[in-house]
Amino acid sequence: MAVAVIAADMACLPDYYNGNIEDGGLSFMGFSKKRVLSAFCCGVLCFILVVVGLVPIFHGVFGKDPEIAIAEESTVKISVPFDAVFFYEETVVYAKDNGVLEPRFSQGDLVTEEMSVTVEGTGSAYRAPHSGMIQYEIDGCESLPFPNDLSAIDGDSLWKRVEEGEPETSPLKDGTSMCHNGEMLYKIVNTKKAIQCFVRLEHFADSFDLMVENSYDLVLDDTSAEGLLLGVHFGENSVYAVFLLEPRDQWFENRLTKGSLILSSAQGVTVDNEAITEYNGKKGIYLVDDGMISFCPLEITLKGETRTVVQGLDIGSAYLLSPDDGADRKFLRN
Repeated sequence: MAVAVIAADMACLPDYYNGNIEDGGLSFMGFSKKRVLSAFCCGVLCFILVVVGLVPIFHGVFGKDPEIAIAEESTVKISVPFDAVFFYEETVVYAKDNGVLEPRFSQGDLVTEEMSVTVEGTGSAYRAPHSGMIQYEIDGCESLPFPNDLSAIDGDSLWKRVEEGEPETSPLKDGTSMCHNGEMLYKIVNTKKAIQCFVRLEHFADSFDLMVENSYDLVLDDTSAEGLLLGVHFGENSVYAVFLLEPRDQWFENRLTKGSLILSSAQGVTVDNEAITEYNGKKGIYLVDDGMISFCPLEITLKGETRTVVQGLDIGSAYLLSPDDGADRKFLRN
């Protein structure tokens, strides 16, 4: 267009070259200022139109397609980590004068301060530091007693005793007997009847209530387990809870462990968290179907750390991983 205007001016050159021009005479190669300015503006306008038109074309031909993900079915869980210590409810048989053996002993049973026995084969002392508490030592490590009244747990105090006691030893093994003045008081016949897990939660969701006598899903030693909540104590900076578990062999190897408490979980169609955006006041994702992009509103069921369970989407649906890629694109190249 600019070339056409300049050519038209050149055709009229004789009329302008005599210098008798009302707008001030010659200004550039025999052309008037108006003609030069008009040609320049037309050239700039044409350049802008060409650039604006070619950029999308070049981007569609040579540009990189946005990353696409696929909706899949999976389970999303929200959990909080915890430190824990196992307390073993040990089954013991008593030696009676008449030879009757009765399994009635477990950690926390009441004893008198005068009671003092030895553990056969270990040389460790079994003692009662004060009435109402049982303690024993195995290979130099102290096994801490667990309080009988779970509703009166002082979590901070009990956990301090756990840390100071370093209860990393295994419990008494099957067949260990305890004697007093050479007479057997009782013999342990099974240490795996029941187990309690005392946990400390430092990062706890205020909106989640722990209900006593309810069952919760736990992860202990990288394995899932179900625990019955026996008691809860809210400490100064932590929340403490006691769960009753079905015993497993691996939990009897060490007293201290780590795990996580599952606060909530949901199964269904999931998408990446980063793909969820908001459009016209609704949350959703950008679907990709046959090269075309469209916004799909969704209902959020549960948002996890990396994926979100949603409703209103089919398994296998393709969507843009980055919402920014769908904000200003109407189509994708094949």
